[in-house]
Amino acid sequence: SSSSSSSSSPISYDEVLPALEKMQHPLGYAWSIASHLNGVKNTDELRKEYEANQPKVVQASMKFGQSKVLYDALSSLRTSWETADEEAATSSFLAAQRRRAVSNTLRSMTLQGVGLPVGSPEQVRFNEIKLRFAELSTAFSNNVLDATKAFGLTVTDPSDVEDVPESALAMWAEAHKRFLVKEAETEGDEEKKTEAEGMEVDAAKGPWRITLDGPSYIAAMQHMPNRDVRKKVYLGYLTRASEFTASEAEAKAEAEAEAEAADNKGEETKEEKAPIGKNNVLIIEEIAPP
Repeated sequence: SSSSSSSSSPISYDEVLPALEKMQHPLGYAWSIASHLNGVKNTDELRKEYEANQPKVVQASMKFGQSKVLYDALSSLRTSWETADEEAATSSFLAAQRRRAVSNTLRSMTLQGVGLPVGSPEQVRFNEIKLRFAELSTAFSNNVLDATKAFGLTVTDPSDVEDVPESALAMWAEAHKRFLVKEAETEGDEEKKTEAEGMEVDAAKGPWRITLDGPSYIAAMQHMPNRDVRKKVYLGYLTRASEFTASEAEAKAEAEAEAEAADNKGEETKEEKAPIGKNNVLIIEEIAPP
C-alpha cells in the first residue's frame, strides 16, 4: 500500500539536519548574544542571569547530543548513501557537503555520550561532568574579566607617549577620566565625582590611563615608546587571574634571572614561591588534578 511504501521509504537529508537547525536556532541565537554581552559588557546583573541560565542551556544541548532517535536517523541516512552509487553521491559539491555535515554531527554526538545507556550511572556521571565543566569555564572567564577590569596604569610623562597616534592618546585620556569618576563613586565622594565629570580631557597633555581592554592594550604594545611601560602592561595582561600579580611576575622573572646568573657562577639560591590570590589555579587543578 501507499502507506507501507511511505513508511519504508528512506529518510531524506532535509528531514533531519535542516529541521534540527531550525529547532536549535532560536536558543542558539539568543544565547550567543548573551555570551557576547557577558564578555564585552559584563555587569553583576548580567553575570548573575547568565550563570543561572547556563545549566539550562547545557542540558538542552545534551538532550540533542544524546538523542538516540536523531542519531539513528543520521546513521540511517549515512548508510543509505554508502549503499548508493558512490560516484553519484559525491559528484556534486552540495552532496559532498551534506555527507560531511552528517559525518561531523554523528562524531559530535558520539563525543557527547549518545552511546551511553539512558539513565545509566555512566550517563549520569558524564552529564554531571559536562555541567560542572561549563560552570568552571564560566568561573574561569569571570576571573579573567575581573582581572582585566581591575588593571590600570596611569602615565603622566609626555615623553612616555611621544609619537603615539592621537586616537590612542584620546582613548587613554578618556579612560583616565572614567577612572577618576569611578574612583569617586566607590569612595562615595560626590564633590570629587562632580569635579571628575567636569574635567576637560586633553589627549595631548594627559594624564593617560592604559587598561587591558583590547584596543587599549594593543595600542600600548604597538605604539608606546617606553619599554618599561610596555613591560608593565604586558605582564598585567599575561598574569590576568593567574597565581601571580604583574608585580609578582616581574619579581619572579628578576629572581629567575638572578638564579640563572648565580647558577652559572656555581652559587646556591633560595627559591621563593609567590602567594596565590584570586585566580584560576584551583579551577585548573580541579579540571586536571596533578
